[in-house]
Amino acid sequence: MTCRNACVNVRVSDCLSRDSRQAWWATQATPNLLAPCVIRYLLRVAIIASDRTIGLKWTRRRRKHSAPVEMLGARIVAPIRSRSCGGAIMGFRAFYSFHYVPDGWRAAQVRNMGIVEGNQSIADNAWESLKRTGDVAVKRWINSQLQGRSCAIVLIGQNTANRKWINYEIETAWAAGKGVVGVYIHNLLDRNKLQSSKGANPFDYVSLPSGVRMSQVVQAYDPPFKTSGYVYSDIQEKLESLVSAAIAVRNRYPR
Repeated sequence: MTCRNACVNVRVSDCLSRDSRQAWWATQATPNLLAPCVIRYLLRVAIIASDRTIGLKWTRRRRKHSAPVEMLGARIVAPIRSRSCGGAIMGFRAFYSFHYVPDGWRAAQVRNMGIVEGNQSIADNAWESLKRTGDVAVKRWINSQLQGRSCAIVLIGQNTANRKWINYEIETAWAAGKGVVGVYIHNLLDRNKLQSSKGANPFDYVSLPSGVRMSQVVQAYDPPFKTSGYVYSDIQEKLESLVSAAIAVRNRYPR
Protein backbone atom coordinates (compact mmCIF):
# COMPACT_ATOMS: atom_id res chain seq x y z
CA MET A 1 0.00 0.00 0.00
CA THR A 2 1.29 3.42 -0.93
CA CYS A 3 0.72 6.65 1.06
CA ARG A 4 -0.70 9.28 -1.33
CA ASN A 5 0.71 12.57 -0.14
CA ALA A 6 1.65 15.76 -2.01
CA CYS A 7 5.21 15.55 -0.72
CA VAL A 8 5.86 11.88 0.27
CA ASN A 9 5.43 8.62 -1.67
CA VAL A 10 6.60 5.64 0.52
CA ARG A 11 5.32 2.23 1.61
CA VAL A 12 3.29 2.70 4.84
CA SER A 13 4.06 -0.88 5.94
CA ASP A 14 7.73 0.00 5.91
CA CYS A 15 7.37 2.53 8.76
CA LEU A 16 4.07 1.87 10.59
CA SER A 17 2.52 -1.01 12.52
CA ARG A 18 -1.01 -2.24 11.68
CA ASP A 19 -2.68 -0.18 14.43
CA SER A 20 -0.67 2.91 13.57
CA ARG A 21 -1.45 2.42 9.86
CA GLN A 22 -5.21 2.33 10.56
CA ALA A 23 -4.99 5.48 12.68
CA TRP A 24 -2.98 7.21 9.95
CA TRP A 25 -5.58 6.40 7.26
CA ALA A 26 -8.36 7.71 9.54
CA THR A 27 -6.65 11.09 9.67
CA GLN A 28 -5.94 11.23 5.91
CA ALA A 29 -9.08 9.83 4.29
CA THR A 30 -11.61 12.14 5.93
CA PRO A 31 -10.20 15.45 4.62
CA ASN A 32 -9.75 13.92 1.14
CA LEU A 33 -13.41 12.90 1.05
CA LEU A 34 -14.74 16.15 2.45
CA ALA A 35 -12.63 18.50 0.31
CA PRO A 36 -14.80 18.32 -2.87
CA CYS A 37 -17.96 18.91 -0.85
CA VAL A 38 -16.46 21.90 0.92
CA ILE A 39 -15.21 23.36 -2.38
CA ARG A 40 -18.63 22.96 -4.02
CA TYR A 41 -20.32 24.59 -1.05
CA LEU A 42 -17.93 27.55 -1.08
CA LEU A 43 -18.40 27.97 -4.84
CA ARG A 44 -22.18 28.05 -4.44
CA VAL A 45 -21.94 30.68 -1.70
CA ALA A 46 -19.63 32.80 -3.87
CA ILE A 47 -21.92 32.54 -6.93
CA ILE A 48 -25.05 33.45 -4.94
CA ALA A 49 -23.29 36.43 -3.36
CA SER A 50 -22.03 37.57 -6.76
CA ASP A 51 -25.50 37.27 -8.35
CA ARG A 52 -27.06 39.30 -5.56
CA THR A 53 -24.40 42.01 -5.87
CA ILE A 54 -24.79 42.25 -9.66
CA GLY A 55 -28.57 42.23 -9.39
CA LEU A 56 -28.51 45.02 -6.81
CA LYS A 57 -26.19 47.13 -8.95
CA TRP A 58 -28.36 46.57 -12.03
CA THR A 59 -31.52 47.47 -10.11
CA ARG A 60 -29.92 50.65 -8.79
CA ARG A 61 -28.68 51.54 -12.26
CA ARG A 62 -32.14 51.05 -13.82
CA ARG A 63 -33.76 53.12 -11.09
CA LYS A 64 -31.20 55.89 -11.69
CA HIS A 65 -31.17 56.02 -15.49
CA SER A 66 -34.49 54.70 -16.70
CA ALA A 67 -37.65 56.70 -17.06
CA PRO A 68 -40.96 54.93 -17.65
CA VAL A 69 -42.67 56.04 -20.82
CA GLU A 70 -46.39 55.76 -21.44
CA MET A 71 -47.49 55.28 -25.03
CA LEU A 72 -50.77 56.88 -26.05
CA GLY A 73 -51.18 55.79 -29.65
CA ALA A 74 -48.21 57.34 -31.37
CA ARG A 75 -47.98 60.06 -28.75
CA ILE A 76 -45.32 59.62 -26.08
CA VAL A 77 -45.73 61.13 -22.65
CA ALA A 78 -42.58 60.89 -20.53
CA PRO A 79 -41.99 61.88 -16.91
CA ILE A 80 -40.78 65.43 -16.51
CA ARG A 81 -37.19 65.94 -15.45
CA SER A 82 -37.34 68.75 -12.97
CA ARG A 83 -35.05 71.23 -11.31
CA SER A 84 -37.90 73.22 -9.89
CA CYS A 85 -41.24 72.71 -8.23
CA GLY A 86 -43.02 73.67 -11.43
CA GLY A 87 -41.73 70.65 -13.36
CA ALA A 88 -39.92 72.26 -16.29
CA ILE A 89 -36.34 73.40 -15.96
CA MET A 90 -36.13 76.66 -14.07
CA GLY A 91 -35.45 79.73 -16.22
CA PHE A 92 -36.21 78.12 -19.60
CA ARG A 93 -39.52 79.18 -21.11
CA ALA A 94 -39.74 78.48 -24.82
CA PHE A 95 -41.95 79.32 -27.76
CA TYR A 96 -42.50 76.33 -30.07
CA SER A 97 -42.75 77.10 -33.77
CA PHE A 98 -43.86 74.36 -36.18
CA HIS A 99 -46.04 73.55 -39.19
CA TYR A 100 -49.35 72.83 -37.47
CA VAL A 101 -51.24 70.45 -39.73
CA PRO A 102 -48.62 67.84 -40.69
CA ASP A 103 -46.31 68.15 -37.65
CA GLY A 104 -48.68 68.89 -34.78
CA TRP A 105 -48.59 65.29 -33.49
CA ARG A 106 -44.80 65.15 -33.66
CA ALA A 107 -44.47 68.56 -32.02
CA ALA A 108 -46.73 67.42 -29.17
CA GLN A 109 -44.26 64.67 -28.35
CA VAL A 110 -41.47 67.22 -27.89
CA ARG A 111 -43.66 69.64 -25.96
CA ASN A 112 -44.79 66.88 -23.59
CA MET A 113 -41.21 65.99 -22.67
CA GLY A 114 -41.39 68.81 -20.14
CA ILE A 115 -37.75 69.74 -20.68
CA VAL A 116 -38.66 73.41 -21.01
CA GLU A 117 -41.91 75.19 -20.35
CA GLY A 118 -43.67 75.78 -23.65
CA ASN A 119 -46.13 78.41 -24.79
CA GLN A 120 -49.85 77.73 -24.82
CA SER A 121 -50.74 75.32 -27.58
CA ILE A 122 -53.41 75.99 -30.15
CA ALA A 123 -55.46 73.36 -31.96
CA ASP A 124 -55.13 72.92 -35.71
CA ASN A 125 -58.66 74.15 -36.39
CA ALA A 126 -58.18 77.13 -34.05
CA TRP A 127 -54.99 78.07 -35.90
CA GLU A 128 -56.77 77.95 -39.23
CA SER A 129 -59.58 80.09 -37.81
CA LEU A 130 -57.06 82.56 -36.46
CA LYS A 131 -55.41 82.91 -39.87
CA ARG A 132 -58.75 83.69 -41.46
CA THR A 133 -59.17 86.69 -39.17
CA GLY A 134 -56.22 88.43 -40.82
CA ASP A 135 -52.47 89.02 -40.47
CA VAL A 136 -52.84 91.56 -37.69
CA ALA A 137 -54.62 89.07 -35.44
CA VAL A 138 -52.05 86.36 -36.17
CA LYS A 139 -49.14 88.68 -35.41
CA ARG A 140 -50.84 89.82 -32.21
CA TRP A 141 -51.25 86.19 -31.09
CA ILE A 142 -47.62 85.27 -31.94
CA ASN A 143 -46.27 88.37 -30.19
CA SER A 144 -48.28 87.61 -27.06
CA GLN A 145 -47.05 84.01 -27.00
CA LEU A 146 -43.42 85.15 -27.34
CA GLN A 147 -43.66 87.40 -24.29
CA GLY A 148 -41.74 86.08 -21.31
CA ARG A 149 -40.02 83.38 -23.39
CA SER A 150 -36.25 82.99 -23.45
CA CYS A 151 -35.97 80.93 -26.63
CA ALA A 152 -37.85 80.01 -29.80
CA ILE A 153 -37.59 76.32 -30.72
CA VAL A 154 -38.38 75.64 -34.37
CA LEU A 155 -39.49 72.02 -34.79
CA ILE A 156 -38.53 71.25 -38.37
CA GLY A 157 -40.59 68.94 -40.53
CA GLN A 158 -40.69 68.26 -44.25
CA ASN A 159 -42.34 71.56 -45.25
CA THR A 160 -41.49 73.87 -42.36
CA ALA A 161 -38.90 76.01 -44.16
CA ASN A 162 -39.87 79.32 -45.76
CA ARG A 163 -43.44 79.35 -44.50
CA LYS A 164 -44.83 82.82 -43.91
CA TRP A 165 -45.58 82.53 -40.22
CA ILE A 166 -42.57 80.34 -39.43
CA ASN A 167 -40.33 83.07 -40.87
CA TYR A 168 -42.20 85.73 -38.91
CA GLU A 169 -41.83 83.81 -35.64
CA ILE A 170 -38.08 83.35 -36.21
CA GLU A 171 -37.50 87.00 -37.11
CA THR A 172 -39.64 88.30 -34.25
CA ALA A 173 -38.00 86.05 -31.66
CA TRP A 174 -34.50 87.10 -32.75
CA ALA A 175 -35.42 90.78 -32.86
CA ALA A 176 -36.78 90.49 -29.31
CA GLY A 177 -33.43 89.16 -28.10
CA LYS A 178 -34.51 85.56 -27.64
CA GLY A 179 -32.44 82.51 -28.47
CA VAL A 180 -33.42 80.61 -31.60
CA VAL A 181 -32.72 76.94 -32.31
CA GLY A 182 -34.09 74.32 -34.70
CA VAL A 183 -34.71 70.63 -34.09
CA TYR A 184 -35.58 68.21 -36.90
CA ILE A 185 -38.59 66.05 -35.99
CA HIS A 186 -39.37 64.37 -39.34
CA ASN A 187 -38.29 60.95 -38.01
CA LEU A 188 -40.78 61.03 -35.14
CA LEU A 189 -43.99 59.13 -35.82
CA ASP A 190 -47.21 61.00 -36.54
CA ARG A 191 -50.70 59.92 -35.43
CA ASN A 192 -50.68 57.31 -38.22
CA LYS A 193 -47.30 55.98 -37.05
CA LEU A 194 -45.56 57.32 -40.15
CA GLN A 195 -42.34 59.27 -40.58
CA SER A 196 -41.75 61.98 -43.17
CA SER A 197 -38.83 63.21 -45.24
CA LYS A 198 -36.22 65.67 -44.02
CA GLY A 199 -37.04 69.25 -44.97
CA ALA A 200 -34.87 72.22 -45.78
CA ASN A 201 -33.23 74.34 -43.11
CA PRO A 202 -35.69 77.17 -42.28
CA PHE A 203 -32.85 79.44 -41.20
CA ASP A 204 -31.60 79.53 -44.79
CA TYR A 205 -34.60 81.74 -45.59
CA VAL A 206 -34.15 84.27 -42.79
CA SER A 207 -31.36 86.84 -42.51
CA LEU A 208 -29.91 88.83 -39.65
CA PRO A 209 -29.99 92.65 -39.80
CA SER A 210 -26.41 92.49 -41.09
CA GLY A 211 -27.57 90.45 -44.09
CA VAL A 212 -25.95 87.22 -42.93
CA ARG A 213 -28.09 84.13 -43.28
CA MET A 214 -29.34 82.99 -39.92
CA SER A 215 -28.31 79.40 -40.75
CA GLN A 216 -24.68 80.53 -40.36
CA VAL A 217 -25.37 81.53 -36.77
CA VAL A 218 -28.32 79.44 -35.54
CA GLN A 219 -28.15 75.68 -35.11
CA ALA A 220 -30.62 73.31 -36.74
CA TYR A 221 -30.06 70.05 -34.86
CA ASP A 222 -30.76 66.79 -36.69
CA PRO A 223 -30.77 63.70 -34.40
CA PRO A 224 -28.39 61.04 -35.77
CA PHE A 225 -30.99 58.26 -35.65
CA LYS A 226 -33.68 56.89 -37.96
CA THR A 227 -35.88 55.03 -35.48
CA SER A 228 -38.55 57.19 -33.85
CA GLY A 229 -37.89 55.95 -30.32
CA TYR A 230 -34.19 56.73 -30.54
CA VAL A 231 -34.92 60.14 -32.06
CA TYR A 232 -37.30 60.90 -29.21
CA SER A 233 -34.74 59.91 -26.56
CA ASP A 234 -31.99 61.91 -28.27
CA ILE A 235 -34.11 65.07 -28.41
CA GLN A 236 -35.14 64.58 -24.80
CA GLU A 237 -31.49 64.31 -23.79
CA LYS A 238 -30.18 67.22 -25.91
CA LEU A 239 -32.97 69.80 -25.78
CA GLU A 240 -31.83 71.50 -22.60
CA SER A 241 -28.27 72.02 -23.86
CA LEU A 242 -29.55 73.18 -27.28
CA VAL A 243 -31.67 75.87 -25.65
CA SER A 244 -28.80 76.96 -23.42
CA ALA A 245 -26.46 77.24 -26.40
CA ALA A 246 -29.06 79.18 -28.42
CA ILE A 247 -29.50 81.72 -25.65
CA ALA A 248 -25.72 82.10 -25.34
CA VAL A 249 -25.40 82.68 -29.09
CA ARG A 250 -28.12 85.33 -29.07
CA ASN A 251 -26.46 87.16 -26.20
CA ARG A 252 -23.34 87.66 -28.32
CA TYR A 253 -25.27 89.82 -30.78
CA PRO A 254 -26.66 93.33 -30.21
CA ARG A 255 -30.39 93.75 -29.68
